[in-house]
Amino acid sequence: MLIEWPDEAQPTKYYLGSLTPDTRLTALVAPAKQRWIIEIMKT
Repeated sequence: MLIEWPDEAQPTKYYLGSLTPDTRLTALVAPAKQRWIIEIMKT
């Protein structure tokens, strides 16, 4: 699970994945940010 928690009282976004425990943090963040870009462009 990857949680986006900016300077707020509560987290703002959660991402679930099925990657192995030894996956690098950058490999987790990249797809989440790509999805965010796609969501922004659709609105």
